[in-house]
Amino acid sequence: MHALDAKPETQDGKPIDLPYADPAGGRDRHDHTAAAVNESRIYDFYERQAAWYLDHPPEPGEVLPAFPGLDGGRWGHSGRFSQNSHQDDSWAQMDVGDVVACTLRGAGKVVPKALTFQLGTDEEPVTFVFNPGTLAFESYWRGRVRFGDRRWGIVENVYAGDDVQPLDFTARQGEFLGYFLAGGARFIHYRLDGGERIEEVTMREDGGTPGVRRRPVTMEEVRAAIDGAKPEWTWTFTAAGERGPDDRPYTIDTIPVPLENPYRALMFLAGHDFFSDGDAAVSTIMGDVWIVKGIDAGLREVTWRRFAAGLNQPLGLVIVDDVVHVLCKDRILRLHDLNDDGEADHFENFCDYPTSIGGHDYATDLQRDAAGNFYFSTKHIGTVKVPPDGKSFETLATGIRNPNGIGVRRDGMVVTAPQEGTWTPASMILESRDGRFFGLGAKRGRTIDPPLCFVPRGVDNSTGGLVFADHRSGWGPLAGQLLAMSYGNSTHYAVLVDASTGVKQGAAVPLRGDFLAAPNRARFSPHDGQLYVTGSEGWGDYAIEEGCFQRVRYTAKPADLPVGFRIHSNGIAVTFSRPLDRAAAEQVSNWFAQQWNYQYAGQYGSPEFSVHKPDTIGHDSVAIASARVLDDARTVFVEIPDLMPVMQFHLHGRLVASDGSRFEVNLFPTVKRLGPRFDGAPGLVAAVPNKPRDLVLRIRWPEPKKRDEPKLQGGRAITMKAVTGLQFDRKEFTVKAGERIRLLFENTDVIPHNLVIVKPGTAEAIGRLADGMLADPNAIGKAYVPDHPGVVFHTAVINGGDKDLVVFDAPRPPGRYPYICTFPGHWMIMRGEMIVE
Repeated sequence: MHALDAKPETQDGKPIDLPYADPAGGRDRHDHTAAAVNESRIYDFYERQAAWYLDHPPEPGEVLPAFPGLDGGRWGHSGRFSQNSHQDDSWAQMDVGDVVACTLRGAGKVVPKALTFQLGTDEEPVTFVFNPGTLAFESYWRGRVRFGDRRWGIVENVYAGDDVQPLDFTARQGEFLGYFLAGGARFIHYRLDGGERIEEVTMREDGGTPGVRRRPVTMEEVRAAIDGAKPEWTWTFTAAGERGPDDRPYTIDTIPVPLENPYRALMFLAGHDFFSDGDAAVSTIMGDVWIVKGIDAGLREVTWRRFAAGLNQPLGLVIVDDVVHVLCKDRILRLHDLNDDGEADHFENFCDYPTSIGGHDYATDLQRDAAGNFYFSTKHIGTVKVPPDGKSFETLATGIRNPNGIGVRRDGMVVTAPQEGTWTPASMILESRDGRFFGLGAKRGRTIDPPLCFVPRGVDNSTGGLVFADHRSGWGPLAGQLLAMSYGNSTHYAVLVDASTGVKQGAAVPLRGDFLAAPNRARFSPHDGQLYVTGSEGWGDYAIEEGCFQRVRYTAKPADLPVGFRIHSNGIAVTFSRPLDRAAAEQVSNWFAQQWNYQYAGQYGSPEFSVHKPDTIGHDSVAIASARVLDDARTVFVEIPDLMPVMQFHLHGRLVASDGSRFEVNLFPTVKRLGPRFDGAPGLVAAVPNKPRDLVLRIRWPEPKKRDEPKLQGGRAITMKAVTGLQFDRKEFTVKAGERIRLLFENTDVIPHNLVIVKPGTAEAIGRLADGMLADPNAIGKAYVPDHPGVVFHTAVINGGDKDLVVFDAPRPPGRYPYICTFPGHWMIMRGEMIVE
């Protein structure tokens, strides 16, 4: 069966045999639809669903199908082309330079903020590990650093060599200030006992044993070395860009990216900003910063050159007074080019903050406010504010799962974009302030603050960067709006904000335009006033390129977009960018509304639940009584007498602008508080009594239950650990047929895991069934272990830092019994074998 002929399924596994779920539909509104990754994709599910029910009204009380999932739900939660099991060692082939900052794992130890120096020769390199926390070189090995291959290595730590040797050292309490590179010379810079010290780092040999020589030098000597050094990254890439079609209000231009380059550098673009002359600096996940010139209206001659390498996952970048600041996993660095040769030579430690040793825990985005404060976000800290001097930081909000974007408005409003997962039922946009807690790591009794708005999975299954267009008056109707990037869908949307009720509540509005890669960052250029987007491949996305640098350009063509909304107790008022045709806007048959809830729980994400039948997966249609165009001719009040606080609402309309242009509107608000009743038109329906005013989140707290002690006694003890990078620490272990085993499972990672031993030949079937359990509200209680005869033994799902003990008698038939983690998306890569002899 061709992928486009396959029937999508509802979240509870039933086929959806309706046109709006046909993957062949909705493609005329999108770009790149012929790409292989988009073959099974369902475009615009909610919009097409609403349009269908406008023409085929549902029965009263009928529960409408929920979003079926990525690629119709037939390939599990992560879709047909998930990168969960992707293995690619391209990072290991990169020329990353001789100094690499990383979270280093090796010899049973993790150095969270390691700085590795490759000394010796190219033919016989020796790598030394400097720990900025102790200001000491602590170990070495012969060879280079090693990068993993799981999802290109971006979900793993960096690895030491096979034969790590300790060095004698004394830990010292000081302040790491950074390092200098000057051709082949390397210098470390720190403060100790009240004074600054700079030392040149070279290798010495004592009877064949490598060691480090730290020679004190002056700043004058460092400057002399830098001034006399030859640049290392001299290759340049020049090509013409491509302007998008000018037949739409906002079009996407493409800036060429050097995907092929002599450094074999992966161009997973992760951050960017602009210098005063209009050039850009662009960072990559794999540790590079590049300078891009020639970014003008025509993009006729765009040139790239590498500026820095070897940084620790620089996922955010901002330029202040023409100095590049990069947000890395370990710290914020300022990159200086002291000799003006086009390369960074001074890597200044601007701000230190606690890092995480988890491979799936990132520090993302870097933004500033009008006062010069910096902002970024992480899973393990939350949303972070750093003062202009970089000497401290404060946490604005916590409980934020895997954020990949942060936006700062000129008035100080800070928004963050977590991604769906445990205790995060859907992707969302939230306002970070006042120590708010948004769910990740929730315990019974702790209040979970609602986000600004939830974002339906079919609109954005994995959030990206955020940017306010509040100071872009020339950017058409989207000026003044919050714009959000969808990393998962390689698209973008506006987020409107209603503050009229005293509680800010947001609404997502999908925008036209598809990016070549999954957008990580968005930033306006101060030179042309247009929006620039950088993106990458990586996880759970529809990227068709490894990386992209693109421009969303306002063409001044007429645009019909919602630009504001207000929630009332009896309906929603929506304001548009242009005057409306009154007859079309006031025709009730041109409007459709539906609603659903999500559920916070320890499981991954959430199904879409009916509000009126809360145990049923699906949507409720909501009756519309009337529609009234107000005096400004741009605002329409849609009367919805039964409107109530709900986690997800969808308002769809078929409208006509005053010049006769036809368009559709789709507004996805989270109704957190009902505002005052709208009484600005005659003949409105009487108020519905006893409606709740404020949203109550749907939360499924885990039942307080202590796992029973194993009934079987004795047995040989075996310890298995879940470690960072979606791995078990042991790829196999051997038991005798019928032998009693006491298996202690420890989760040393930062995300939940279990261990499930299955019969030979059943791992894939069980793994796919486990992915399908995402629609089961009781999945976490079942430990994400499906009811399948191939399951032999399993642990509970445990969080990072927890343990679980199971005692079992090994199967008697000899063979190789796979063990996997069935937490959604993990089984394809997190596996090993129990060998029964």
